[in-house]
Amino acid sequence: IHSKNFNVGLYAGNSSTQTVDVGLQPDLVIWKNRSTANSIIQMDSSRGTSASMQINKDGTESNAYAGYMTAFSSTGPTFASTGGADVGTNQTGSNYVTWCWRANGGTTSTNTDGTVASTVQANQSAGFSIVSWTGTGTAMTIGHGLSSTPNFTIIKDRSNAVDWIAYFNVDDG
Repeated sequence: IHSKNFNVGLYAGNSSTQTVDVGLQPDLVIWKNRSTANSIIQMDSSRGTSASMQINKDGTESNAYAGYMTAFSSTGPTFASTGGADVGTNQTGSNYVTWCWRANGGTTSTNTDGTVASTVQANQSAGFSIVSWTGTGTAMTIGHGLSSTPNFTIIKDRSNAVDWIAYFNVDDG
């Protein structure tokens, strides 16, 4: 099912630069080689194509995958030519999946709704936002830029090798 806010793309690696057409300009891109046990990689347009995370590991943010995805293009993510050297992104003979969400076209704003300021890129109609803040080591609230409480939240300390945290808001009503 195609959506203007989320879509999944399947693609075959070709060891050449290619844009995977998912029918939207993504702001959060997650991709995985379906042919191997390689990492699941994530990039977002708030931080750009040089900052990545491996969502199946507890590592820190890095530039280890800089250059693998080169653009958040108008129709989908653009993956670079890997010259056949890396199977994690676009190697000939491997099959891939990419999950793509639209937030706000890479445009961020400062949100002061919480006890600490956050940088937010929100898509109100989809109920989706990308949020970044600097922790203080004490309890805090963080503004998310949405008009209602999120039902699902994923949190990752990008500076420390700690586990990802997932929170589900279950409505008893």
